Amino acid sequence: TRTVYAVRRIGNCQSTAVAATVFVNPKPETPVVPPTFACAGSSATLEVEDTDNEGVVFWFSDPLGADLWEVGNEFTTPSLFQYTPYYVFRKDTTTGCISDVGTTWVIVDNFTYVSSATVVDNPICTGETGIIKVATTDIFSCVQLYDWNFDLVDEICLPDDDPDETDEEWVADFEVGPFDAPGEYIFYVQESDGFLFCPSQQLSVLIIVKDGPEAPTVSNDGPACEGEDVMVMASTVPGATYLWNGPNGFSSTEQNFVLNNVTIANAGDYFVTVKIGNCTSQSAVTKVVVYPVPSIVGEPTSNSPLCEGETLELNAEVLNPDGLEFEWTGPNGFESSIQSPTIANVTEADNQGFYTVVVTDKITGCSSDPKSVLVSINRAPTGVSATNSGPACEGEDIKLSASYVFGASYEWSGPNAFTSTDRNPILENVLVVDAGTYSVIVSIGDCSSEPVSTNVVVYPTPTASAGNDITI
Repeated sequence: TRTVYAVRRIGNCQSTAVAATVFVNPKPETPVVPPTFACAGSSATLEVEDTDNEGVVFWFSDPLGADLWEVGNEFTTPSLFQYTPYYVFRKDTTTGCISDVGTTWVIVDNFTYVSSATVVDNPICTGETGIIKVATTDIFSCVQLYDWNFDLVDEICLPDDDPDETDEEWVADFEVGPFDAPGEYIFYVQESDGFLFCPSQQLSVLIIVKDGPEAPTVSNDGPACEGEDVMVMASTVPGATYLWNGPNGFSSTEQNFVLNNVTIANAGDYFVTVKIGNCTSQSAVTKVVVYPVPSIVGEPTSNSPLCEGETLELNAEVLNPDGLEFEWTGPNGFESSIQSPTIANVTEADNQGFYTVVVTDKITGCSSDPKSVLVSINRAPTGVSATNSGPACEGEDIKLSASYVFGASYEWSGPNAFTSTDRNPILENVLVVDAGTYSVIVSIGDCSSEPVSTNVVVYPTPTASAGNDITI
C-alpha cells in the first residue's frame, strides 16, 4: 500500500492537503500448462497444472488475447494438422487482476505415409491362404490389417532393435484365408508410427481367388508280383502339369509312368496333384499292391546219381510250404504237383535229364523263378559172361576171363578166399584145392551186374608104379 496526498489549487491559492491510502493487489500466478502431442486431424486436451491457484483461466489463440477459445482449467483444441501455440492468463475474480500471459503448444504428428503392400503369388486358388507382405515406412511402427468389412484381422508390431534398411524385420507378413470360394477380396492396410501410434492413410489390397483344377482320376494295373511291371495312370486334365509322390521318395512329373521290375519297397500309396497356373488340385491317390514271390531255398535236390531200377527222390525246399503249389516237370512228360515227388524203377532212357520246379502262391498267383536239378541214371552192365582156360593139371596156370565193358570195374571171388579186381586174373600153379566156382561182378559207378560164374577144373598129378625092384 501507499499514501498519497491531494490539494486543490486556484490561482495562487492552495487548499489544505488531504491524505489518501492506495492499496495495490498482486497479480495472479501465470498458469502453467505443459505442451502436448496430437496426431494430424485429431484434437488435443491442454490442462493447467497449478489448479490450486485462485482465479479463472482464459485460453486464447493469439498473444494479445483477442481470440478467446475457452475459460477454465482445461481446453480441448479443434482438429489440428500442424504445430499450434496457445496463450493463457489467469484473472482474480475478486480483485480483477490479470496474470502475465503464458504460452503452451500442441506438437502435431503428421504421419500420413502409406505402407507399400503386395500379395504374394496373386491370384491364389480356392482352399489356399494368401500372404500380404507390407513394407513399413517407419522404425518401431505397428501395421494393422482390416478386411472388407473394416474389421481388424491382425496387427503386427515390428521390433525396436533398430534394423537396417534391408532387414526382413522391416516387413510384416499377414496370412489370410484359406478362401473357400473364388472371387475378389479387398483388404486395407494401415500403419501406426512408433511415437504416438498415429495411423497412416489406409491402402487397399486386392486378393483374387480362383478355382483350382479338379483332381484327376488315378489307377494302376496291379496287383503285381515282384519282378513284374506296374503302370500308374492319371486322367487327362487339359493344360495341367502333374506331380506324383510315392514310397521311398518317389516323384515324377509324367502323367502316366511305369514302375519296372517292382519289389515290395515299391508298394504303397501314390499321390498326384495337377497344377494350372498357380492353382493346384487336391491330391488323388492310387494304391500299388506288390505280392512277394515264393522263394526256393537254394537249388532243388535229388538222390542222383541212380542205377536203373532204383527210386528217384526229388525235393524243393521252401521256408513255409503252406498255401504253396509245386509244379515239377521233367523227361518223358513227367509232371508232379507235390513238394517231394518220387519215381520208382527208373531207367536211363526214360528218366535221366533235368527236372524243373516252379512254386506258386495259391492266393496271389505269384510264381518263383524256375529252378532245375540234373538227374543221372546209370545202367547196370548186362550180358556179362565169365570163362576160364581150364581144365588144367596141378602146377599149371588157369586164366579167368570176364566180358569187356567200357568204364567198368571188376570184382572176382572164389575158393580159398580168392579175390581180384582184374578183368582177367591168372591162377598160377594151381592145385586141386583151387578147383571150384569163380564169380565176377561187373560195375559201372555204383551200378553192378548180377554175378556170373565159371567152373575151374584142376586135375591131380598121376602117380606111376613099376612094382618091386628085381634083379636080372
